[in-house]
Amino acid sequence: MKNKKILILATSFLIIIGGFLIWYFLPSQPSFVVETDVVSPSTDQIEVINSFGYPDTFMLIMDQGVRYESWNYYDIERAFVFLDGGFFEEQTIPNLEEKKVAFPEFRPTQFGEDLLFSKIGEILGEPSAKGEINQDILENALVYNYMDQVSVGTKGDKVVFIQTFPVLVLENQ
Repeated sequence: MKNKKILILATSFLIIIGGFLIWYFLPSQPSFVVETDVVSPSTDQIEVINSFGYPDTFMLIMDQGVRYESWNYYDIERAFVFLDGGFFEEQTIPNLEEKKVAFPEFRPTQFGEDLLFSKIGEILGEPSAKGEINQDILENALVYNYMDQVSVGTKGDKVVFIQTFPVLVLENQ
């Protein structure tokens, strides 16, 4: 009987110590950050995510060490603009409630500063269209379209622009 009590105490002690170690060593990211996120949201962005969730659509410009983001929320008719993660301004956008649309399942936090076009296929798959940007405006720049949901702009192999779009859902008649 005495050995059974010692065994129960030792097991309880190990469970408590194991729970503490798991809690201590787990990353302290918010629970909505998922494994595919390579950028942690800033404090300002976490406030927006906690209030409205991730954006319906977004635009990122990542060039010369600056990250400009516009997060669009159509149901509240607002866009939140961030510059290097800090809140910059709020804009009014049109509501799409009269149209049946679907939004891409991507988040701005999936796209990091050093993203190469050669690696974007792991996130988006193969592009459905490709075009050149006027070389007088931006040398060695290309734009890729992914099923009319995402556009990606590149300079050489570096991704410098990403924009997602709502997609009109056609009803079968």
